[in-house]
Amino acid sequence: CGDAANLLPVLARLTEEVPEFDLRVLSRDENLDLMDAHLTDGRSRSIPVVIVYDEEFNEVGWWGPRPSEVQRWVIDEGLSLPTPERYKIVRQWYAKDKGESTLRELLEVIADAA
Repeated sequence: CGDAANLLPVLARLTEEVPEFDLRVLSRDENLDLMDAHLTDGRSRSIPVVIVYDEEFNEVGWWGPRPSEVQRWVIDEGLSLPTPERYKIVRQWYAKDKGESTLRELLEVIADAA
C-alpha cells in the first residue's frame, strides 16, 4: 500500500522518539473486526489506520488512512484519474510533505485523547 509505505516510517520514528509509545503493526485481512470498527467514510477498509489506546488499552482515538489534505484530493479529484496517474501524484505529495502532515495530524489525535 502506497500510503502505508509512506506513513509507517513516520510512525516508527515517532515511537523511537517517544519511549512511552508502542507501535504494533497488524494485518488488515487478519483483523477484520478492528478494520470494520475504523472504516474510512463508513464504508472502506482503507489502510493504514492508527489506533491510540490508553494505559488500560481503551481506545481513545484513531486516524487514517492518509493525511486530510491528500485524502480530500483523492476524493475530490484523484478518483477520476487512472490508478497509476493518481498514485504518481499521491507519491509526489508525500515526497513534498516529508511526513509533516502525518505527524501533525497524529499528534492532534494524541493530544485530543490526553
